[in-house]
Amino acid sequence: MRSERGSITPLALGATLFTTLVILAISLGSSMFVVQKRLTTLAEGAALAVAADQMTVNEFLALARNGENYRLEVAQEKAEDGLTVQVSICTSLALGGWFVSQPIKVCANGAARSE
Repeated sequence: MRSERGSITPLALGATLFTTLVILAISLGSSMFVVQKRLTTLAEGAALAVAADQMTVNEFLALARNGENYRLEVAQEKAEDGLTVQVSICTSLALGGWFVSQPIKVCANGAARSE
């Protein structure tokens, strides 16, 4: 009986560490998902604005940002038919900390067709 004394402490520490890592991974994944969905909304809105000949992608993004400064990489192209506008928007998501040391690039695409 004496050799089993204190064996609960390593189990509790291991379970705590595992739970913490799972919570961290879920929160990082959720953050990336939310950022990607927001970028998709921006890309689709920009494509619609360009297809309707209302404004350029950069003008649309300037309005959508409301003065906030984001580092976005924007690519715009028209398809071969000359009617479809495709917009790609990417950003680097710096999650920081010891878990993820490099920024993660998150991209989204949007397309719209003018008539």
